[in-house]
Order: sequence, then C-alpha cells, then structure tokens
Amino acid sequence: MNNPYFSLEQFLKSFPILLAKLPYTLGIVAVILFFSVLFSLGIAFLRMRKNPVVRGITRVYISIMRGIPLMLLLFVAYYGVPLLLQLFGIDVSDVSPVVFAVIAFVLSTSAFCSEILRSSFEAVEKGQIEAAKAMSLPKAVYYRDIIIPQACILALPNLGSLVITAIKQSSILYTIGILDIYQRARMLSADHFGVWQLEIFLALLLIYWGLAVLIDFSFSALYKRMLKFIP
Repeated sequence: MNNPYFSLEQFLKSFPILLAKLPYTLGIVAVILFFSVLFSLGIAFLRMRKNPVVRGITRVYISIMRGIPLMLLLFVAYYGVPLLLQLFGIDVSDVSPVVFAVIAFVLSTSAFCSEILRSSFEAVEKGQIEAAKAMSLPKAVYYRDIIIPQACILALPNLGSLVITAIKQSSILYTIGILDIYQRARMLSADHFGVWQLEIFLALLLIYWGLAVLIDFSFSALYKRMLKFIP
C-alpha cells in the first residue's frame, strides 16, 4: 500500500528505529517520577500540618508550579540554574541537560503528585486513625503501617494518569538537546528531508498511545487487586 501520500513501508520501518530510543526516554521519566514521588510526599505531609505558615508556603509553592508551563520551567532550569550557580563560582557547563530536565520536571510534577497523595491520605477512613491513637501507637508507626499503605492504594488511579502525563510531557525534552524518542523522530524526518514525515510521526503517535493504554490497564488492574487490602 504505497501511494504519493502515504508509504506503508516507511511507516513500518519507523517503528524499530523509534523504539530503540524508548528505553532511554522511559529511563528519564522513571527518574523524574521517583524523585517527584519522594518530594511530593514531603510536600503532602507539610500541606496537612496544622501550622498555618507551613501550609501557606506549600499552598503557594503548589499554586506557582501548577501555574507555570512546563516548557518555560524547563528553559529556566536549563539556562537559569547555571547562571545562578556561576555567582557562587560553580561551573556546571559540563553537566548533562538531563540533570536540568529532571530538576524542572520534578518541581512541576511534584506539585500535582502532592495533591494526589494529600487527597489519598485524607480519604483513609478516620476511624482507623482514632483506633490507632486509642491504642497509643506512635504516630510514625500508624502512618507507616496504616495510613501510607492505604493512601498509596487509593492514589493508584490518579498516579497512573500522572505517569501517562509525564511520558507525554517528555516530548519537550528535545528543546534542550536531549535525544529522546521524540527527537529521534525529528531527526529521522530530517534525514529523509521531511518526505516521510507523516509516516514517522504517525508511528510515534501510536507508540505514545500504546504506552498510555498499557499503563492505564496496568494501574487499573493493580488498583482492583489491591483494594481488597483496604478495610
């Protein structure tokens, strides 16, 4: 099925070339999500504290990070952080762009993830907490054994959506010179002078869509299996 408008051969040839860069892209996303979850746990706990000053600071941070376009934050991290560090005599000109990408993505993603976790913590049945307090269990113990495990289960559907969003947002990494799967598609298109551009980007579209379907199915299945552990 080849015609002047679409080449099935080039479309199929694009898949192995693009998929070769998928592990690298997913590796970056995995690092981003790992640090985002750790950071967002801290933000969520601070957000739930009774101290109005602490809660206010975290609320402002979340508001700022949720309101700034990720690409703009990426540019600020990539171009601004080195200039800021130069004021202290620190040269980071040899640092990989991936480091600045992780910083920008973690700052942005953690703001959304912290709200997911906070709402999940608050959704844990309050009677269990009262029972733990009545038994004089240390706060660290009932958070570790009761609240956090159940909150993580309740957060799974929204965390799945967050993972999908992070993978889609990774398509802007090329803007600071990172050779991810999206940049590989751009380079492949340029190698053919844009002749097979539709075929290449349609293949890329299907790869992103396939990932989204797989992640959504996996998180949904895991959530249904883990629900039985919530009283």
